[in-house]
Amino acid sequence: MITMKFRNWIVFGVLLGTLCFSTLVMAVPPIKVELKVAVVGGVSELQVADNSKPCDGVTATSPCIVVANKKSPFIIFTLPKACDGGATDPVYELTGMRITQIEKVWPTSGDPLDEKVAKDFKADPNTGEIDFHYGKNKKTNKKLKFKDRNKHAYSVFYEISASPCDDASDDDDIYLDPEIRNKGNN
Repeated sequence: MITMKFRNWIVFGVLLGTLCFSTLVMAVPPIKVELKVAVVGGVSELQVADNSKPCDGVTATSPCIVVANKKSPFIIFTLPKACDGGATDPVYELTGMRITQIEKVWPTSGDPLDEKVAKDFKADPNTGEIDFHYGKNKKTNKKLKFKDRNKHAYSVFYEISASPCDDASDDDDIYLDPEIRNKGNN
């Protein structure tokens, strides 16, 4: 005969297992964008090698990203082997990312990001710079990882910057600056 105390532990274990399973099922896979450095017309530029969630109607090498309705994923940009020193390795490292609501018009203190957009991306409203020190956001020379909370439907334009591994000046930085289309959670 099962005692009441033992029965309670069994019920607790079943409930805990169900909760853990539902959390695993509900986990949103990250959006992964692999970058590369290419030389075009004698000039280095940052390009997309592979995009796990490209915008509708474009290829997996498109820099445009779509975040599905009711999803709140991490977005991870990687530049494999950045500054590793091999003959075929990129001689650039990832240095930052910022967002804006109007293509190539960056936020300022006089014209900041909309409050909800800044909050969704944990971005400085006056510069658009993503806060890579917040939560599980992370920045290394090979990876930029941040959470897109995707609370509202809107598009933002992003700019990823990469600097030469051995250069302290910003003169030789290269950029990638396409769009992220948030479908929102409404």
